[in-house]
Amino acid sequence: MNQKVLIHEIHEYDPQKIQVIVEEAIIELDLIGQISDKNILMKPNCLFAVEPDLGIITNPKFIEGVIRAFSKYSNKIFITDSPGWGSFESVIKKAGIDLILEKYKVSIIPEKYYIDGNINGKILKSTRIIQGIEGMDFIVNLPKMKTHAMTEITGAVKNLFGLVHGKTKAKLHFRYNNPKNFYRMLLDIYEYIRPGLNIMDGIISLEGRGPGTSGKVKKTSKVLISKDAVLLDLYFAYMVSAEKSIQVMLDEYPEFQWFDEKDDIPVIQGFELPDKTLGLLTHIPVPEKISEWMREIGMPYPEVDQDKCKTCNRCVDNCPSEPCSINKDKNGKLIISNKTCIRCYCCEEICPHEAIKMKRNIFQKLFNWILGT
Repeated sequence: MNQKVLIHEIHEYDPQKIQVIVEEAIIELDLIGQISDKNILMKPNCLFAVEPDLGIITNPKFIEGVIRAFSKYSNKIFITDSPGWGSFESVIKKAGIDLILEKYKVSIIPEKYYIDGNINGKILKSTRIIQGIEGMDFIVNLPKMKTHAMTEITGAVKNLFGLVHGKTKAKLHFRYNNPKNFYRMLLDIYEYIRPGLNIMDGIISLEGRGPGTSGKVKKTSKVLISKDAVLLDLYFAYMVSAEKSIQVMLDEYPEFQWFDEKDDIPVIQGFELPDKTLGLLTHIPVPEKISEWMREIGMPYPEVDQDKCKTCNRCVDNCPSEPCSINKDKNGKLIISNKTCIRCYCCEEICPHEAIKMKRNIFQKLFNWILGT
């Protein structure tokens, strides 16, 4: 693994400035031979169709800067993603990314066609992956610096989950509903995809209960670049004091055990994580059954805010529970069943109206009071 993360401070989305730091990274990380006249795939974070200034998707100007840098070495650049809701085309049109792709003659790989990827990982053996990526010579991973209600943070490793078929992602959420196993599954996908370069958009980030509209925009003015997605995420986690959430990665990659001694990583002050109980309850070094029990009694359940809900049914369509945890009551209002809810928080992630709130029992309220959250 290439044990280097380049950290840049950029205060605005200027494609030219982004182009310069990416060009410098290409040279410093010795990538010219790997990308010259090659098929290059860009993989941004395109969760759903939303305005880019909300900090939910990779910013269009950020993407433009990266495209400009790689265009110096190849005119065979492609882009794709499988959004959590809607089509990739709808997301890029809403954000204005489509105009950038047209300007630089970047080809779109449609997310309508999939192949069975032979993952052969530690816990994930196969899954449906967007067809076309197998013909790429070099993958550029463009994650967004965000929090995540289930995994605390979502970075370079989790961004590759977007290459998995839409409905299949929901099934994997259900199968690996424990955060530890979910992270291990994500690492299996990462090892299969293995992007050549990871460039994190942290100029404007998302804190609080991300990665969707329940999160809060924060100006963090950071761009992180690394050949290794795991190492990049380790840096990101330490920058926002989310060390607990990365323990699985340290367990799976013993070569990074030295990372605990890093003292030169800049800290982003006041970065709000989704819930302190998540890191404590899911990553405490206790037997798996005890960890599951602690999570069962300690993690809050999602609840529909009826004043904000527009009954668009996005949450229903994306709920991975079997049977679905979200149904209509006799008045046509959506309600979430605690009996079947696996607390993956996909409903909160995908809701465009901030209509999902957290419901805590007495124990959870007490625990949060002790932690000061």
